[in-house]
Amino acid sequence: MYLYVLKGSQDANSVKIGISISKKIGSSVERNRIRRVLKEVFRKLDVNYRGSFELLCIAKKDVCRANFWDIKKEVEEDLNSLLSPENKY
Repeated sequence: MYLYVLKGSQDANSVKIGISISKKIGSSVERNRIRRVLKEVFRKLDVNYRGSFELLCIAKKDVCRANFWDIKKEVEEDLNSLLSPENKY
C-alpha cells in the first residue's frame, strides 16, 4: 500500500482522504471490502496533527490478504513517519 501526503489549503485545519483501488485487484466485492476496511482504519486513527493535508491511499494486491489489524498497523506506521515533525511534507 502506498500513502501520499499533499499539503492542503492554508485557511482550514482539515484532513481529506482519498482511496484508490485498481480494477486489477480482485472482484468488486473484494475492492469494496478493502475500501470499507481502509475507511474504518482512518476513522479509528488517533491523529493529532495540526494543519491541513490531503492523504492519498493507493491499495496494492497484498492488501487483499491482510486483515484489519495488519492494515491498521501499516497505516499508522506510515502516517507517523510521513507526518512526523522532522519530515516536512
